[in-house]
Amino acid sequence: MVKELGGRKKTVDTESQACDNPDCRHVNVRNANIHALAGNGARGETDDIQRLICLACGRRFSARRDTGLKDLKRPRSGLNWR
Repeated sequence: MVKELGGRKKTVDTESQACDNPDCRHVNVRNANIHALAGNGARGETDDIQRLICLACGRRFSARRDTGLKDLKRPRSGLNWR
């Protein structure tokens, strides 16, 4: 199943993201050419955290979901990355 070619071009990279709704037809599909994810704004007090929406089922989630930054409450710029 490949998504339709019409509509606005993607401006948000969603390659490594996937919908986790078990009732969605795009559940766990991480290929940006197939899944139906789109940017849905950004929010956060210290960083602009990208929000995504699954266009197939309507579920919204953060791009930080399933990462080590999921519960981060301080700016990423203040961390010492090694």
